[in-house]
Amino acid sequence: MRTHGFLSGRRRFEPRFSLYKPVPPPKRIYEPDQVLRIAVVDFAGFEEYQAGERLVDKIRTQLEPHDSLEVVDLSRYTGLRKKGALTPTESIELARRIGVDVVVTGTVSQYEIDRFAGLRVPFVFELPETEIEVGLRYRVMWFSSADRSSMEALTEQIVGQGQVRKRLRLLPADTRDITVGRTAAELARVHESALDDVVSNLLASMARTFSWIPPDFAYAN
Repeated sequence: MRTHGFLSGRRRFEPRFSLYKPVPPPKRIYEPDQVLRIAVVDFAGFEEYQAGERLVDKIRTQLEPHDSLEVVDLSRYTGLRKKGALTPTESIELARRIGVDVVVTGTVSQYEIDRFAGLRVPFVFELPETEIEVGLRYRVMWFSSADRSSMEALTEQIVGQGQVRKRLRLLPADTRDITVGRTAAELARVHESALDDVVSNLLASMARTFSWIPPDFAYAN
């Protein structure tokens, strides 16, 4: 605590954190001088939800507005491995063959659906809620030399969440299934929300690491 106004007769107490706020770090300037070609391979895992394909589509949608980044459409090429987690050697071969600067590959490691995630007090009330948590383990590889002879790699794991909540319900209820009122459209929105959160966290992590990703993604959350 600090006292202020001692000489003026209007002394007051103020907490230190409200008077001496730290200066936020300057926002990184994004001025790319060339177009960067990126290949995002469909992530492996949980194919029954088409998780990998949907994540790639969402990543492409987020990056397409930026003229400095070109997300290559791998469906236009033949004889390539377009799905699953590529090894470093396979990533290098892919990058050289189609002429991309960056390769993103990985695996959807988690896709948990909790239909009973809401708060519940037995015999009193329940707050019906469905929650989906998606985990992604990914690797980014990029050329580290001008002659494109070698690539560096970064491997990380992120998680995204989506949820939908119903209004408070008093007990006893007619059924113990708290998702009884859940519609197909609502469940679809939970899936989309979880995948959107994964993509947001992925791009935020990359923006904090790589200068070629627009810094706006780092502040999106």
